[in-house]
Amino acid sequence: MLAEQGIHSVLATVSGCQFWPVQLPDPDGSVPDVFGIYSKVGGNSFNSLDGDLGFSRVRMQVSVYTTSYPALKTIESAVNTAMQAANLAGTLVNVISAVPIDGYETDSRRYFCHMDFYCWAAE
Repeated sequence: MLAEQGIHSVLATVSGCQFWPVQLPDPDGSVPDVFGIYSKVGGNSFNSLDGDLGFSRVRMQVSVYTTSYPALKTIESAVNTAMQAANLAGTLVNVISAVPIDGYETDSRRYFCHMDFYCWAAE
């Protein structure tokens, strides 16, 4: 399973937030109060003397945006719980790769949290 497919499946289990790959679709100009974005931001393949081993460690970034800081922290916790559950179940082997970064965007009037995970996946 590719890391993008795996993380999409895991994030679909997080209640209270809908996630999209790469960017928020904007068909009518409205932006939801709560939304999430995920994208591949780095990683590396593994090789041996015989060649490509057929799996990679992909760094995925999950970003959550909300109009409320308490809601942001609730969804951040839910994302971490879902990722840990997927790791324990073996459905998406992953590990947090950095401390989550919280902030506020004055232009969009949204709180945000960026979380990075290394995900091991077959290519």
